[in-house]
Amino acid sequence: MKRFPLAIDFSGGGRETNLIDSSSSERTPSDVTGTEKVIRLPSPHEHSKKAENLLEEGMNEYKKAEEIDEEFEVRKRGSIACEKVFHSLVELANAVLLRHRAKLPKTHDDRKEELHLIARGDLADLYAEAQSNLHHSGYYNQRLGDIQKMTITKVERKIKEERKIL
Repeated sequence: MKRFPLAIDFSGGGRETNLIDSSSSERTPSDVTGTEKVIRLPSPHEHSKKAENLLEEGMNEYKKAEEIDEEFEVRKRGSIACEKVFHSLVELANAVLLRHRAKLPKTHDDRKEELHLIARGDLADLYAEAQSNLHHSGYYNQRLGDIQKMTITKVERKIKEERKIL
């Protein structure tokens, strides 16, 4: 089975895939007719850099939210900050997974499962914690408290640790 590590849009509708598998019914690069769009996938380094940038933005916005007196603005800005920090961890997980897999999972649950399969239970556990504390409680429920601060600190440590490797 030949694998081609690139994405090709054969539909004309913007559909992107992470990997073309020649044993499947999908077309291969030899079938290219000139109307397809080749899309370069981000490297693990690019995903980890994006994780670092999102983390920084989220942490800055969280600090700004804490300084605002008006409760509504604090909740609104704080919830957006929590979501950015959570998505910095999503990008980090993508970077780690791309080092082991050619195709990224589509859901948070699949991403956690894939992290366990590559023996990265530590990252899967932090992902689950951040999903609960930042994505659900912090973003959707607009809860800003010590648990969100502690989770942001854990995500920050993990991203700094992984950036040295990636």
